[in-house]
Amino acid sequence: MIPPWLAASAIVAATVLVYLNAFGNAFLWDDRLLVVDNTAIKHWGNIARIFTHALFPEGIQSRYYRPLQTFTYLVDYHLWGLRPWGFHLTNTLLHAGTAVLLYRFGTVVLGDPLAALVAALLFAVHPIHTEAVTYVSGRSDPLAALCMLAAALWFLRGGGRLVLSVVAFLLALLAREAAMVLPLLLVVVDVGVTTARRRRWSVYLPYAGVLALYLLLRTTVIGGGAREALAAAVPLRLRLLTMAKVVVEYLGLLIVPLHLHMERLVRPATSLLEPSILASVAVIAGLVAAILAHRRETWPLGFGLAWFFVALLPVANIVPLSTFMAEHWLYVPSMGCFLAAGWGVARLADRLPRRAVMAMAAIVLASYAGATIRRNADWRDGPTLYQTMLPLAPESPRLYGNLGQTYQEAGDNEKAKTAYEHVLELTNNDLERAMALNNLGKLYRDEKRYRESLATLDRALALDPRLVGAHNNRALTLFEMGRVKEAKEALEAALRLDASSAPTHNNLGYVRFLRGDVAGARREYLAAIRLDPDYARAYSNLGTTYLWTGQPDRAADAYREALRIDPGLTEAARYLDLFTRRAESAPE
Repeated sequence: MIPPWLAASAIVAATVLVYLNAFGNAFLWDDRLLVVDNTAIKHWGNIARIFTHALFPEGIQSRYYRPLQTFTYLVDYHLWGLRPWGFHLTNTLLHAGTAVLLYRFGTVVLGDPLAALVAALLFAVHPIHTEAVTYVSGRSDPLAALCMLAAALWFLRGGGRLVLSVVAFLLALLAREAAMVLPLLLVVVDVGVTTARRRRWSVYLPYAGVLALYLLLRTTVIGGGAREALAAAVPLRLRLLTMAKVVVEYLGLLIVPLHLHMERLVRPATSLLEPSILASVAVIAGLVAAILAHRRETWPLGFGLAWFFVALLPVANIVPLSTFMAEHWLYVPSMGCFLAAGWGVARLADRLPRRAVMAMAAIVLASYAGATIRRNADWRDGPTLYQTMLPLAPESPRLYGNLGQTYQEAGDNEKAKTAYEHVLELTNNDLERAMALNNLGKLYRDEKRYRESLATLDRALALDPRLVGAHNNRALTLFEMGRVKEAKEALEAALRLDASSAPTHNNLGYVRFLRGDVAGARREYLAAIRLDPDYARAYSNLGTTYLWTGQPDRAADAYREALRIDPGLTEAARYLDLFTRRAESAPE
């Protein structure tokens, strides 16, 4: 028998080994909004703000309330700054911790440490989880899962540990709303494993109370209305039929994880009589029937399947969601499949030559681990990820939007325009269209096509009047057109929408400075720096206000700080070099 400490060490080592090559990956996709440009994570004093705001910043429509996720970014930022490897390390450790708790949970539930170890190792190295682990913004999945498994283990121990279980449940909810399914998963555990010990429904009352408290808090912070969802246009009956096809696809990906990608567009079902729907329903029915027919001798398979289906309920489109399928939605449901697989391997090891079975299991684990390492490389940077995804999701507006930004940052405006035009062709979603138009407006301004820029940004704001970035870009366009007063008014309107926008404060400071209000400009630059201590441009602009008011030492300090943050900031380097040469030539 393998000692528990050695099994846990092996799980952690395997997890770190397969995700080690992700540590050099850049911030991608939503990482810019949630981490890089997120002023909420840059001061410890923002903890109250984190717990009283939606996940995404003001001006971005969001129905996600995940304050614990943002809090972990706050901790990361103060440990590593904006060095991506530190955030990747945290994601990897959360995944490793979840895998270790799955081993502990499997040992208790299955009563077989070998089965639990195989299950935990499969979970740890399987490439289906790269979307939740390699992607920094995917952190809510391992964070919530870690708390959910802790809650389940304390639930199994009972007694005074039930209080800890309920607290862990609350933390899971604050990490990801899908954790609402935990009480149902505990029923699965209770019915399937602990029948002789606990059947009193009063045990679940504290979980119901915490869930009610969470829903009240969530509704207070972000409101109770449903956001625009792609699946809302599909009737419930057809959504459920579509999910039958998705479930079979999920099971296939867990067995043979090929062609993994982030944007899975599923065509909704139109009838039960569609061949793919009929086949999917038949596969699910056959699987359930086979397990029920042999439920006494193969009860762990039934338990695993029940866990899988119940854990999928939050993303089963009973309540319409933005899509029908996402790989990271398998993070918690897959645990049931891996527990069933671990039990199957352990039974085979009892009946067949043990070394041969373990060798086969090792080969499978090695193949999954290799696939994860290769998949991590796809997430290396924006161009690599988006070009990898494009052949697999050619009709994804979000993909084209991100690809356009990548081209725009690289200075390839023509390719960026083409990408944004694809977004406008592919989606009717107001936010996606507004963001594409905002980026197009910025691109036109960079090309000095001011009238087109202004018209395009006005279209963006007509679709989403709360899009702070569009207000900012509109103000900059107005400023470059010489309409300084209107630019100032546009920036002030943006601040009324989101007073925590550091770029807006910086831009307003620049406008105030050019209108002769040096003191007002300095206040705006200092506000931008308080919100974002890594804002090099704001430090450089602050230095200019000190230079203008005859405070060269303070100006030099501000320029040095700007260059420490961004050594490529030429304006700060030029002024600092001027100061240095003057100081050297000054008479003693």
